[in-house]
Amino acid sequence: MFIHEEILTERARLRMAMKADMNKYKDFVETHMKGFIDWWSRLGENTKARIFQLPSEEVLSYFRIQTKVKGSYEILLCAILEQIRHFQETGYTDGRVAAELFFEKNLVHQRDSFVLDSQYIANEAGDKNFFEMLTILGGPKLLPVRTARNPNEKNEAEAEQAKSESNVQSFRSDRRLVRLVMFRVFADMAIRKYTREVVNAESNNKMDV
Repeated sequence: MFIHEEILTERARLRMAMKADMNKYKDFVETHMKGFIDWWSRLGENTKARIFQLPSEEVLSYFRIQTKVKGSYEILLCAILEQIRHFQETGYTDGRVAAELFFEKNLVHQRDSFVLDSQYIANEAGDKNFFEMLTILGGPKLLPVRTARNPNEKNEAEAEQAKSESNVQSFRSDRRLVRLVMFRVFADMAIRKYTREVVNAESNNKMDV
């Protein structure tokens, strides 16, 4: 019972920590998205590939350092990470919306790192997905809920999500959360590079005038 409660507590604390960061992505999208899309579209495939490279250990470091996850839930997250490494072999899907499913499909594990498939990097569909996922980071939900055609379907979808989040044995929402963290790391690297090369450069040019 203690382990069950600890996992629920740590899971809830992680979600709260991640929700607290959602506004910064929302603000970035509202302020910079047009310029970011133009800049990203000019980047070469090699540059994008370097951004989309995340050593497995850095994922765990994010949970330990950024969100201070500990105890039984940290052990659970290690198991979740192992599931994601081999997820392509299962043929299952976790995502609730099209953008999330597309990212999930193209996330692969190579040489101790999580990367995005070369076709994702080379094609416009990958760029489009990257922009959609970046928008998702800003909410309104931490994990997106699929759009329902009527209120009853929406209530059922949200009830299913709540049930998944409260069940220690249901790892679907945890896998979604870990993939969201991976995308956040990718997005953070891209945003930092954009800020250096575009936002800061524009500020310096204005100061020189």
